[in-house]
Amino acid sequence: MRVTPFRDCHTLLVERWDGDDEVLVGLNFSGRPAQLRTKLRDGTWGRVLDSAAAEWLGPGTPTAPELVVEGEAILTFAAHSVAVFALRTDSMTNR
Repeated sequence: MRVTPFRDCHTLLVERWDGDDEVLVGLNFSGRPAQLRTKLRDGTWGRVLDSAAAEWLGPGTPTAPELVVEGEAILTFAAHSVAVFALRTDSMTNR
């Protein structure tokens, strides 16, 4: 597990992994949207939860439903929100 603070935008990234199972949690404690750049494992990351989404009665989400990462990713989080992404794996190769 790795926790990375982004003090300038009052945001935390929490990465958790176990083998090929990998999850990213972004927590924005600021009253403003936060955009940050970070290195992530290459692959496709699917959004599994965003507290700013309409389905959670949020104001609407700026986070992409899917991130295709090659080295670095630019992440955007709504004000006072949490978003969770999971690295997608191919069921045939488990990658």
